[in-house]
Amino acid sequence: MRENLYAIPEELQHSEFFNNETKIHIDKNTIDILQPYFSNEILYFHNEPLACLPWERKDEFVKEVMTRWNTVKEEICHLHHIRSREIHPVMIQGIALYFMLLFWGNNQPVKLMGWKESLKDFHAKAVNVEERLEFILLNPKLYHSYVQLAELMTEQYKQYCKLEALKNRMKKKE
Repeated sequence: MRENLYAIPEELQHSEFFNNETKIHIDKNTIDILQPYFSNEILYFHNEPLACLPWERKDEFVKEVMTRWNTVKEEICHLHHIRSREIHPVMIQGIALYFMLLFWGNNQPVKLMGWKESLKDFHAKAVNVEERLEFILLNPKLYHSYVQLAELMTEQYKQYCKLEALKNRMKKKE
């Protein structure tokens, strides 16, 4: 059991995702993209061998992110509708999915430390993503943050699809 405990890498340290945790349990046989957040990246930054890296096999993993987002989105909408105080952890799941879509769609592992700087080199990103995501991270319980997150997910997915279509078109021309 001890070999499954991993320190949170510096690249992923962020209080919203790993509050006071210093080590986290990951079962390498059953990796879930949300349990714990950024499992693939934690293993990657610890130089653990992985069967596949989501940012290298974007097609299947972006589909998984979007499928999970649809479930999380419904839950967030419901929680806002009933004015639940339990919105925060579910919004954090949604924000984690957005980071995965953003980074993996740009062929990169998620890096929360200095994430704004990383975005400068990304080709597929939503308009004003830095400001919008910063607002969401500062105010995850607000309904407006949910609306912004939903819009960012839609825009990011469109940017990803557009970039992939252009890449496929260029390959066909060769």
